[in-house]
Amino acid sequence: MKKIFIYLFIYYSIFLFTVESIAIFSLVNVIFVLHMFWVFKTLKIDDHCLILFSFLIISIPLSFKSILGIPYGELPLSWYNIFWGILIAVALLKGMTKGEIFVNKLGILAFVLLIYIFIPMFNSLSIMEGIKQTLNYSIFLSLLMLKPNFKFSFQKYNFLIQMYTTMTAAVAGVVIIQAILFRLGIQLGNVILFGGERYATGYLFGDFSFLSLFLVSPIFLMIFSDNKKYLKVIVIGILLIASFLTTARTGIVSLGVCVALYFVVFTLKNIIKKTPIIIFGWGAGIFLSVMFLGLLKLVREEGLFSGSGRFEGYKIALMEIMNNPILGNGFDLDWYTTKFNTTIPHNIFIQILLQGGIIFLTLILVLLIVLFREILKNNVKNIWSYILMIIGAQFIPDLFDSRFFVVLAVILSISIVAKFNDNSKLPIKGI
Repeated sequence: MKKIFIYLFIYYSIFLFTVESIAIFSLVNVIFVLHMFWVFKTLKIDDHCLILFSFLIISIPLSFKSILGIPYGELPLSWYNIFWGILIAVALLKGMTKGEIFVNKLGILAFVLLIYIFIPMFNSLSIMEGIKQTLNYSIFLSLLMLKPNFKFSFQKYNFLIQMYTTMTAAVAGVVIIQAILFRLGIQLGNVILFGGERYATGYLFGDFSFLSLFLVSPIFLMIFSDNKKYLKVIVIGILLIASFLTTARTGIVSLGVCVALYFVVFTLKNIIKKTPIIIFGWGAGIFLSVMFLGLLKLVREEGLFSGSGRFEGYKIALMEIMNNPILGNGFDLDWYTTKFNTTIPHNIFIQILLQGGIIFLTLILVLLIVLFREILKNNVKNIWSYILMIIGAQFIPDLFDSRFFVVLAVILSISIVAKFNDNSKLPIKGI
């Protein structure tokens, strides 16, 4: 994984420096994909789905730009979309060749939702806007539908988790470089100087809050991994610093809430046996929370506990929902922004209720609960990464358009078979 980390760090850095040149950025895209294909070939991986999932992971940071370097909103075609399409095609082809395609309860529910999302799509004032958001849901739902056909050994499952952590750490390193250069007066990628000397750093992501949550998303995976302690400390430190440098609160606050929730569960389960550890854990947690909030205060002029317009947005959305509570108002984001002169509500459940109504929200909630159970069944420790993302979704819109949630949630829930007796030679030890 160290070699893959170095490659990803170099390429993600090059993308940052070439993003302003459409021709060079597009050329580097092609070189990146061809080179990484060669890298995976040298690993002698014979599982095509494993390779395609790996490419889906490493394409996440580039997915907010099209393969031609222009914004994704202008041309919704990125390597992320391409590898998703190939993965779905390969899974279906393999299933038809064997004469069997497996579907479980989660897959049936995903299929129902895949059909239902055409209602809010056609309910949109702009069909093109509706189609864009329908595509985002379709990627997630189609992967969940075919998930029972993706079965990996424990080693391959762990390889994908290590790939996700490695990819995120590589992006974090580039974000740190981008933030330093921005403070030196060199603007690369998505960076904005807000009032109060707030240097917002966003790499190639379209939203700073999205990036801040993405950067902390693998922290629990790293904590519970088999990596050496010093490596865990280094990687987690890099992820936290990078999330902090976005100057968006979503990642750090969501992580803090999730850690507190973890300690509550841990305390209830171990209050008698591990009292000293519990006392130390709560003390360290409170100290680190105060420290990070203090540091965040230094880079934000507005109050740490201000809603940044979120609460006003919630009130507007909830009032609008009353006009069509059953079916919602459709997927057209531009219409909503124009009408109310505000962004879509920064809460995934309020947004779903606004766009698809009570029926859509109910189906999504059931889907997320069933997905929770499947991840829990796979590996109880990995559930904390899922919980972290759901907590973060209470502060950002379009969770299913975040790419990283879609990929990580599906990977965490993939069935593990034959935990042993796997002769694959995969570099899963350490980043």
